[in-house]
Amino acid sequence: MARSRPPGTRIKNEGRVMISVISSEMLAEVPGNPRSSGLHWAATRGKDEKGPGLTLQRSRDAQRKMSSQRCCFLGVETWAELKWEDWELGGEFTKTLLLKNIHSKLQKLRFRPPVSKFFTTLFPQIITLSPGTSFSLPVTFRPLDRCEYQDTIEFHSKDGLFQVSLRATLPRHALDLPESVLLPPCAVLHQSQTTFMFRNASKLQTGFQWEVLSPFQLCPDNGMLEPGQECRVTVLFSPQEALVYQVQASCAFGDEGENSCTVLLQGLSKYPFLQISAPGQEEGCKVLEFGNVPVGCTMERHFEILNPSSITTSFSLSRMQRPALSESVFQCGIQKGEVAPRTSIRVPVSFSPLTVDSTTVDYLSLTCPGALSKTLLKVSGTCIGTVQ
Repeated sequence: MARSRPPGTRIKNEGRVMISVISSEMLAEVPGNPRSSGLHWAATRGKDEKGPGLTLQRSRDAQRKMSSQRCCFLGVETWAELKWEDWELGGEFTKTLLLKNIHSKLQKLRFRPPVSKFFTTLFPQIITLSPGTSFSLPVTFRPLDRCEYQDTIEFHSKDGLFQVSLRATLPRHALDLPESVLLPPCAVLHQSQTTFMFRNASKLQTGFQWEVLSPFQLCPDNGMLEPGQECRVTVLFSPQEALVYQVQASCAFGDEGENSCTVLLQGLSKYPFLQISAPGQEEGCKVLEFGNVPVGCTMERHFEILNPSSITTSFSLSRMQRPALSESVFQCGIQKGEVAPRTSIRVPVSFSPLTVDSTTVDYLSLTCPGALSKTLLKVSGTCIGTVQ
C-alpha cells in the first residue's frame, strides 16, 4: 500500500520513470488488428517513490473525472479534490469549493484550514447549512517554488469528519498509446503490417524514439509531437521462423528521452503450404497431359494452386531446367503471385509443339518462400503431323 503524504507537502522534482510490464494473452489465429484499450504514460515525481522509474498513470480523462467528480461526505456534497494545473510563480490562483447539504436536516460544519502557507482560505468558522443550501469556500494557492504542492482541508460535523485534497501539479510529458498491438498472421519469410495511433497527452512538446527487436519494425521510429498531436505508426512483421512472437517496443520520450513506455507487439507466423490440383497423378507429382497436338497448333489447359492454410502465401513457378520457361514449347500464363487463405487460383499452360512425332516432357516447380518443400507438376504432350 502506498504511503500517504502529510498535509502541506511540497513534492520536489526527483523521480523519473518505470516501465510497467504488461501481461500478454495467447495469440488467436485470426486476421486483423485488434488493439487493447489505450493507456496513458506520464513521468511521475515524488519523494515517496521507492526509486527512479516510470509509473503507469490513469488516462487524462480519468484523472479529470476524479478531480471534478462530486462526492457525498456525511450528507454534504462537494469535490474530493481541488487541483491546480496551470500556474506560474508569484501569482495567486483561487478556486471555489462548493459545499451543499443534501440531507433533510440542518448541518453545522467546522473546518481546519490548510496547514501550509501555500494554500489559504477563510478564517476557521462554523458553516451552517440548511437542507438543500450551499456554501462557497474560496481556496487560494500562492506558489513560491516550481515544484508540486499538496495539502488538505478537514471538515468536522457531529457525525464525523472528511477531507478535501488540495493539489498543485507541474506539466509532465505524457503519451496516450495502446497497451498491445496484434499483427495479422503471416507466413515465414513473408510480411504483414498494421498501424496504431499514439498521442502527446501533455501540454509540452515532446520528442520520441522507438526501439524494437526483429522481426518487427516501426515507421516512423522517431519524431517530435506538439501538445495534443497524434502520430500514426506502421508496424511491419517479417518473421524468419514459425513461432508466436511477443516483443516489447520501447518508446523513449521527453526533452531528452528521459521517459519511457512500451507497447506489446504480438504476431503469429506459420510455414506456408500450397498444393497443386491437376487431372493426372504420378508418384511424387501431379500431371498435366496435353495428348496429341498437331504441329503449328496450340492447346491450352489449366491447373490450380490451392492454399488450404489461414495465411496469405506468395509463390513462383519455374522450369526445372534451362532454357527459361518462356522459351519452351510449354508456356505458363503466371510466373508468380499470391494466394489468399483458403482460396485457389487457376493457372493456364499452353503447348505449342514444333517437331512432328516427338513427345515433350517438362516439370514446373512451385516454390513458396519459407516453405519446407517444393511441389512439382509434370507437363507432357505429343506433336503429330498436320491433320488433313
